[in-house]
Amino acid sequence: MTSIRLLALDLDGTVVSPDLKVDDRDVEALARAEAGGISVVACTGRPFPGAMIWIRRLGLHGPFVCYQGAQIRTPEGEMLLDQGLPHEVAAAVIRYCDERDLHVQAYRDDELIVARDRPEARDYAHHAGMEMHVVGDLDKALGPTTPKLVIVAPAPTSDRTLPEMQEAFEQDV
Repeated sequence: MTSIRLLALDLDGTVVSPDLKVDDRDVEALARAEAGGISVVACTGRPFPGAMIWIRRLGLHGPFVCYQGAQIRTPEGEMLLDQGLPHEVAAAVIRYCDERDLHVQAYRDDELIVARDRPEARDYAHHAGMEMHVVGDLDKALGPTTPKLVIVAPAPTSDRTLPEMQEAFEQDV
């Protein structure tokens, strides 16, 4: 009998390789853990639909953490916890990015939404395994909360911008 009751594990870089593969030995080990009474909880920055691909592949059955910790969901989609950004905060981040011509994208109702089609958006959508939806005005397309905003920029830009953003939004994000 084990004293371990819960195993929380990251997906990307842990059980999902950088080339988006899963080792069958990991799948078997996780099945043995669950069969032994251990709750296996995946924790990922991926959005719910992008995470579900890997939840199914790994054979997991319980709730999991997605959207960088903003939501806890069951594989059936039931929301157990929603800690998304309030609309006002998400809108302020979007304005900040627009003023600096930074690509920003958001999620609404488990859809990846962008203001306009850009290479950064297409690359991210491919990596996340999701279709992107061009909505024009990102601020108006948001819901009351947003589980995740993603800003994509080359390293020199992000190196310069990140400290500014941390200062501007440290109280809210």
